[in-house]
Amino acid sequence: MARAAKSARTAARKGTRKRLTPDQKAEIAQALARGEAGNSIAARMGVSTATIYAQKRKAGNGQPAPQAQESALRGKLVSFAVRTLLGQEVASDERDGLEKAVRDEMVRRVSAGI
Repeated sequence: MARAAKSARTAARKGTRKRLTPDQKAEIAQALARGEAGNSIAARMGVSTATIYAQKRKAGNGQPAPQAQESALRGKLVSFAVRTLLGQEVASDERDGLEKAVRDEMVRRVSAGI
């Protein structure tokens, strides 16, 4: 008897799964690219945050995740700071490139509302 009830619940759940349309998938990808938070996208579209992050993982647009970009910038900043503290010479083009990367990251965060 318990098995029959479980089968009925499983059958009822199978029909309730919401599938994303290609337009919804594109909207999610665009929102993520703008830097919008997954939970706000999920609330706006009426889906779970797990759905948003699964879509993000599946899209895998070939760009490193924002954490990876931040980590790379952080590594460059730490390297620059250590070399400066040790009195080592830092090339002006490297210094200028780092300054530009920090400025670009700050602009990106401000525009994304982070």
